Amino acid sequence: MRLKSMLLASAAVAVGLVTAEAAQAGDGLYGTFSGGMNWSKDVHAAGPTTKVDLSSESGFVVNVALGYHLDGMITPGLRVELEGGYRHNDAKGNYTISATSSASNDLSTWSVMGDVWYDFNIGSSLRPYFGGGVGWARNKVVPKITTAPSVEGEGFAWQAGFGMNVAISPNASVGLGYRYMDAGDEGTGPAGGDFGRMTHQSVEFNINFNLN
Repeated sequence: MRLKSMLLASAAVAVGLVTAEAAQAGDGLYGTFSGGMNWSKDVHAAGPTTKVDLSSESGFVVNVALGYHLDGMITPGLRVELEGGYRHNDAKGNYTISATSSASNDLSTWSVMGDVWYDFNIGSSLRPYFGGGVGWARNKVVPKITTAPSVEGEGFAWQAGFGMNVAISPNASVGLGYRYMDAGDEGTGPAGGDFGRMTHQSVEFNINFNLN
């Protein structure tokens, strides 16, 4: 309930920034706020004194992006973005380093991505889109007991997605989209055991508004 309230409140603030003059498409600078449900892959690792088996639960994602429409510069429908994001999930299971184990853990990913999206003009207020991007991500697995160490990893990340935006005024839009992200290496436990790569899938609601 607390998470839902936070997302709804953030969306309300973003909607308040959208004026009747904000631009949905065309050349120019725009901003996007998005948030929604996130699902991370389960975590498994094994080493000489390490054993990790965690089942990820549904969590949340929040992104903020600054973008530019390239309709008049390259081709209609093309846009680029610089996006910052945060993903968080709880995970339950066994996290054992020697004799230390935990039943509950936090999984988190911070990311900075450069994205390219293409909007299809189908002659209505609906705009299907697809695209993706590359960038950097930092992942962290944090047991909810202080005696167990956290595990961190960072590096190259990529994502791909698709969705649909719809105009809510002559110049503003909202939308719903799907994202798949490979957030890179999760890290290696202090007593051995490679945690592998962190991946996420999310369904996000977004609000787009002009900054010109």
